[in-house]
Amino acid sequence: MELRLIRCKCNYKLRMGAGTCPYCFRATPLYNRYWFWIAMILGIAGLVTIVLAERKVAAALF
Repeated sequence: MELRLIRCKCNYKLRMGAGTCPYCFRATPLYNRYWFWIAMILGIAGLVTIVLAERKVAAALF
């Protein structure tokens, strides 16, 4: 069973990861692509790592 969470502007239910709508052939939103979510998770993980590293440095100074 495929996930169909996002709708196109033509109201067609899109499957996750589709680059274009199979009904009207419009490009799908970026958040419907797998690479977007992978990049988002890696970006958040990077920010958390930077914040935690700065806390360690600040704690070592005091």
